[in-house]
Parts: sequence; C-alpha cells; structure tokens
Amino acid sequence: MKKDIRKIYEFVMWQNCNNECSFCFLRYDKNYHSRLLIDSEKIQALDCVINFLKSDEFERGSHVLIAGGELFYQRYNEDVYAKFKELTDLIIDYMHKGYIDILYLNSNLLFDDLSDIKTLFLYPLVENNLISHIHFTTSYDRYGRYANKQKEEQFLR
Repeated sequence: MKKDIRKIYEFVMWQNCNNECSFCFLRYDKNYHSRLLIDSEKIQALDCVINFLKSDEFERGSHVLIAGGELFYQRYNEDVYAKFKELTDLIIDYMHKGYIDILYLNSNLLFDDLSDIKTLFLYPLVENNLISHIHFTTSYDRYGRYANKQKEEQFLR
C-alpha cells in the first residue's frame, strides 16, 4: 500500500520568546535578549512566507508549519496584526482549495493573552469548518523546559 507523503514547509518566523527552555539554541545566543525583532522585521518575515506560498516553488497539497520563537507571546500592533491576518486569509483560502492540507502552529503554549491566536487562527478556522486542519505542536520536556515553576503551571493549564 502506497502512503500519501506530503511535504512540510517549516517557517521559523522570529526568535522572540517568553521562556528560556534549557534545550533551546536561543538561550545560548548572547544577543538574544537584546535583539528581539521589531515590528517592521516581523512584517518582512510574514511577507516572505506569503510570497513563498504564492510562488511556484510551493507544492500544492503540502503541510505548513509556522513556528517562532513564540508567535503569540505578546499582542501585536495594528500593522503586524494586519499582515498576520493577510497570511491567515491566504492559508484559509489555500485550505479550501486543497493547497494546504494541515497547518501546524508550533508554540510553547505559554500564553498570557489568547486574543490574537483566537482571532487570527482559531475563530476563522472554526467559521470556515477547517478547525480539523490545524494542529498545535510543542515540546513536552518537563525537565529543563520551563524558566520557572510558574511557567510550568501555566503550560499545564
């Protein structure tokens, strides 16, 4: 029996994160805390993903994984939010057309505020009957994963 094998395109958007997992390469970057992306750089990163998905290089029917640092650790300003919404709208359109089968969002699941992830991804996917096409991925390394006990409790909630 032949398996249905699909490409997975992984987009690591930016290094901004709200945790210091012991296994993460960012922790060892001496400039990490002083070099979080500014809003114009986030917009540029989102544009790169949008442009790639619209290009002939993107193989239709594939899976897409979007990762951070942490994508939703803070609320976005109006311009970044609008660009993220443009990406979400494209993903929903591509899901309807069968161009994107599964969207994976990789997160450390340490959200203080769920507003952006709800309005940008969850609600639109529910409204379009596509919620089964989104999967959250995360590492579950209980040892060394959390910056402190509060972060571990937040993850478990």
